[in-house]
Amino acid sequence: VPLWSMIRFGQGHELLREPAPHKSLRLHQGIWRLGRGLALAATGRLPGAEGEHTVLAGLAKRLGRDRTSEEKTERALLKIAERLLAGEIAARHRKYDEAITCFKEAVRLEDSLPYMEPPFWPIPVRHYLGDILLVAGRPADAEMVYRADLAKNPDNGWAFFGLMQSLRDQDKGSEADAVEQQFKAVWTYAEVTLTASRF
Repeated sequence: VPLWSMIRFGQGHELLREPAPHKSLRLHQGIWRLGRGLALAATGRLPGAEGEHTVLAGLAKRLGRDRTSEEKTERALLKIAERLLAGEIAARHRKYDEAITCFKEAVRLEDSLPYMEPPFWPIPVRHYLGDILLVAGRPADAEMVYRADLAKNPDNGWAFFGLMQSLRDQDKGSEADAVEQQFKAVWTYAEVTLTASRF
């Protein structure tokens, strides 16, 4: 949970200071590698991020055939993490089409996870996909992604924020204003100021 929180709120320095989990804890290892890779990519240290991605991809491949439902879920989570980091690295290289493809693959994997409260994957990948679609100049596509996320996660402030941005980028001012009010209502007590739907 601490790793997920640091990833969610873009706490790169903290992520890079986290000690390595025991090698027997594959999922913990994978999320630790994801966090490190995202932190390195965010600070422009792309070779380091690519190194973390290589290790993460290896973790995902090592699971092989799924003998139990738990192993199947663990493998899916590691694959989501791998696709998410691959997409982030591609985006930092300004390879937006490649990044969008990676994020879409991660969304498909996320949607295929069994139902669980809290969800097995706690940070919606659509928040990454929508943001990169905006950066790539595709606000109409981003709007669809954020609306799909809100159908799955009603009243999610991160998705409201991204939806508001996508509507403003399409000059849909009155719709954007209405979404902004929804965002403000759910974000009233938040201690974080958003500039995008993900850090």
